[in-house]
Amino acid sequence: MRQRISLGRPFCHGVWTAAVLAVPLFGCGSSVQQHVAAAPARTAPAPAPAAATTPQPAEQSAHADGPANPADEAHAAAPAEQAAAHLLPSSCEPGTEPCATPAKFVEQVCRGRYPTLALAMFEKGTPWRRGYVKVETLEPINMYEGERSENWLSFGEEVLLLRTRGPSGKSKVQVSGPTDVDILRWDGTCATVRQEMLAPYPTNTSVLTARIVWKYLDEPTQEALLVNHWVQSASDKERPLCRGSTMKHPDASCDKASRKLTDAIAVAVRGGIALPTPSKLPAWQD
Repeated sequence: MRQRISLGRPFCHGVWTAAVLAVPLFGCGSSVQQHVAAAPARTAPAPAPAAATTPQPAEQSAHADGPANPADEAHAAAPAEQAAAHLLPSSCEPGTEPCATPAKFVEQVCRGRYPTLALAMFEKGTPWRRGYVKVETLEPINMYEGERSENWLSFGEEVLLLRTRGPSGKSKVQVSGPTDVDILRWDGTCATVRQEMLAPYPTNTSVLTARIVWKYLDEPTQEALLVNHWVQSASDKERPLCRGSTMKHPDASCDKASRKLTDAIAVAVRGGIALPTPSKLPAWQD
């Protein structure tokens, strides 16, 4: 039988309180011509004698080519360092088994909400593990006290496993005890759930995704997604139906249209549509 799981906040790391209720089973120059009037010809004046050229000191020449002050050089390198701190991880963190994203990355992602980042993480070909909810409903507790979705996880929903918390996440040696996992949902929010509540394969005939709110996506990602015919069509239908409706509590017509748009986006991303690097990424590298 499926279970409705309500996970309370832990008393300490790795310890959960849970109330289990049994429920029935169902299953993104012009070239300007400048017209100049010809001036009348004039006799050019005789050139003035050339002034003597004094060789420029080496210090001045060096300064003319670029900043010689170390502080200036450090300031010039700052933007590059800042960009490096916001890179999106693309491979499993060394020494983790199973595959996981860096711990600092998880902490920063789960303290906020990154809808466009989520699509990039779910892109086809990324190394991150997918999981599928195998209980009826599951409360999305965010252990990092970041933003969480008001919508509970439901049976068949696809999530991305960021990092394993507990005995199974420390090494290849398996130790008995409860294991939790930090997950990322398609809407860009995080949750921490018991590993046993997820399956490594789809648990429903149709894979579900958390609602993707179109207006929260970066403009370059929106433009990339609109190349897909089905996304374009679903977006055109969703826009007028959701005008004036809140996405937290949409009316029936908006809810139906936004879910169709969500499905179209998910299919396009799983299918390998090329997406640009998200413009909003957390700073997680030193």
